[in-house]
Amino acid sequence: MSRKFIIFGLIVVLAGIVGFVYYKNLTIPDIVRLINNTNNEYDILKAKYGTHENFDQLVAEIKTAKERIAKNPNDEDAYITAANRYYNLGDYDDAWNYFVLANKIAPSDYVPVYWLARVKIQTGSYKEAEGFYLKAIDANPKAQLTYIDLARLYTFRLKEERDSGAIEKLLLRGLDNLPDNEDILRSLLSEYGRLNDKEKQIETIKKILAINPSDPQLKSALTELQSGK
Repeated sequence: MSRKFIIFGLIVVLAGIVGFVYYKNLTIPDIVRLINNTNNEYDILKAKYGTHENFDQLVAEIKTAKERIAKNPNDEDAYITAANRYYNLGDYDDAWNYFVLANKIAPSDYVPVYWLARVKIQTGSYKEAEGFYLKAIDANPKAQLTYIDLARLYTFRLKEERDSGAIEKLLLRGLDNLPDNEDILRSLLSEYGRLNDKEKQIETIKKILAINPSDPQLKSALTELQSGK
C-alpha cells in the first residue's frame, strides 16, 4: 500500500473525527481520546505544511499542548495553544476543531469565539465569521481588536453590510465601550473618508488629536478639510 494512500486514509479518518466531535455532545474525556488517537500526525502535517519556516517549532508546541490536555482535559489554554499553532501552520480544520473544544470548556470566554471568526475568514465563510465576531463582542465588549477586524471584514468582504452603514454602527458601539480609543477612532475616520463625509472626518480627527496631538499628518488633513480643498 502506497504512503500517499495511507496518508489519504488518515486524513479521511481525521475529517470524520472532526465532524463527529463538532456535531455530537461528547464529554471532554471522550473528545481527548478521539483527538489524541492520531498516528503519524507529524508525517501528515509534514506532507501538507512542511515548507512552513517554523514547522518543527509549531508541531513541537502542538505536541506539548496535547500532552497538557492529556493531563488536564479542561485546560482551555492548552486547546487554544494547539489551535493557534494549527492556525499558524495553515491547518484550519484542526485549528477550528481545537477552538471549538476551547469554547466548549469556557463558553463565556471571547477568545475562542474570536478565533473561530478568524478561521472562518481563512476558509471564505465571511457571513459565518461575522456571526462569531458579533458573539465575541457580546462576550467581551472591551476587546478592541474584534471591532477593528469586523470593520475590516465589512469593508473588504461584506459589501451589503458595508453599504448599509454597518461599519459606522459597529465602531460607534466600540467607542461606547471603549471611549477615546485611538485605534477605533482611526478606523472610524477611514470609514468617513470612504463615505466622503467631511464634517464627520473633521469631528473624528479632532477627537484623535485630543488623544495624540503630535500627529502631523492628521493636523495637515484637518487643515485641508477645514479649508474646503
